[in-house]
Amino acid sequence: ATPRRYDLVFLDPPYAAGLLAPALAGLGRVLKPVHRVYLEWPQGQPPALPPGWRLLKEKGAGQVSYGLTVHDAPAP
Repeated sequence: ATPRRYDLVFLDPPYAAGLLAPALAGLGRVLKPVHRVYLEWPQGQPPALPPGWRLLKEKGAGQVSYGLTVHDAPAP
């Protein structure tokens, strides 16, 4: 665990490696309450977000799509 908390994170793992979902799954515990996570994925292949994550905004450029997500922390 890290004592640091982050408000902005950029995730762009190799597309075919299957690393996006595991990275998101462990990221929630180190985010500040107000945060954004930037993701990239191949055009036409939107990421399967783990529970608790939601896509706020999505755009595309060429063969790449990108977006901002947030993690909704569970109510205490």
